[in-house]
Amino acid sequence: MITRKIYLYLSFTLALIPTFSLFAQITIAETEIINAKQAYSAKNYTEALNRYKKAVELGNTSSLIDIGYMYEKGRGVSQSFIEAKKWYDKAATAKVKGAEHHIGFLYETGGTGLPQDYNAAMKQYKIAAERGETASMLRIGMLYEKGRGVTLSLDKALEWYQRAEKSGSEATTTMFIERVKKLMGK
Repeated sequence: MITRKIYLYLSFTLALIPTFSLFAQITIAETEIINAKQAYSAKNYTEALNRYKKAVELGNTSSLIDIGYMYEKGRGVSQSFIEAKKWYDKAATAKVKGAEHHIGFLYETGGTGLPQDYNAAMKQYKIAAERGETASMLRIGMLYEKGRGVTLSLDKALEWYQRAEKSGSEATTTMFIERVKKLMGK
């Protein structure tokens, strides 16, 4: 009887080890992210970058965006759109929300090693928009409104701004919609 109780206890305890291990990894990754954000806020960019990288090593893929952003803006590293794009590409591969939007923005603005390419920007924005990224819907509208990389089309600009509005960005998109309607004479 005692042997059976010991067996059951050990079986239960050993079964929990992977769960506790996973929980510990998540907690450590979350702690790294909190510490990274605090370091970033304090403008200790080197520490922030190291902690974001540690969080990625621990399985937190959303930190890939943060690392890419630091390279995009030159925070604690030499500004490099090429390096930023590498991190954003990793985030896109990991299906991190917003990764394609960031890639699109790099192409739209161009800089430090990455030439401006409105067609590539549009491609990335459309991928992000299909995934519900409102900011990408707005950027697509802007590209159509200005005729950058596409034929200028106020109708398509309005369509994309309205899509953004329907996806929950009413306050942000109202001014875009009103501006385009005014340009269209509506």
